[in-house]
Amino acid sequence: MGSFYHVSTIKLAKGDILEPRYGLTLCDYKHFRSDQNKYSQYLKEQIFEDVRKDKFPSLPSRINSVYVWDDLESAISYIERNRYTEAFIYEVELENPKLAVRYDMSWLDLSNLQYYVIVKEIANHYYSGKSVSDNSLDWGVYEGQGIKLESVWETLYKGKVTIKHLVTSQ
Repeated sequence: MGSFYHVSTIKLAKGDILEPRYGLTLCDYKHFRSDQNKYSQYLKEQIFEDVRKDKFPSLPSRINSVYVWDDLESAISYIERNRYTEAFIYEVELENPKLAVRYDMSWLDLSNLQYYVIVKEIANHYYSGKSVSDNSLDWGVYEGQGIKLESVWETLYKGKVTIKHLVTSQ
C-alpha cells in the first residue's frame, strides 16, 4: 500500500498522533442527547459494532479506528460529500499498513430509516467488504425502487497514525 490521507476539521501538526475521535465523540452522551439525528447515528453505529463483534471480531471497529483514505481524490470527494466548509487533508503514516481495511461507506447511507434487521444485514455486507454498486439495492425501504449507488471506499485502521504533512486545506 502507498500513501494514506486523513481528513480533519482540526488543524494538526507534523508528528501529531491521531486518536479515534469519531467513536469517542459518537458514544459520548453529551454528543447526542439533544439531537435526534446524532442519536440515530449513534444507534446505527452500535448495531454495526454488534454485528462486527459477533461475526467479524478480528476486523477493526468503526468506533475504535482512525479513518483514512488510500488516495487523495477520495479524501477530496469525502470533503465535498459532507459539505465541510473548512477541512484539512493530511498525508499520514500508518505504523502497520497491512492492518488497514477498506470498506464501502455507502452502506451506512443505506442504513438510514431502515428496520433493525435490515441495518444488521447492511452491516454484514459492509464488514464482508461488499460494494453497494455490485447490484441494485432491492430490500428494506428501497424495495422495488431499483436504486443503484456508487461505492465510496473508506479505510479503517486501528493503530498508530502519524501526521506526515498537510497536503491541502479546503
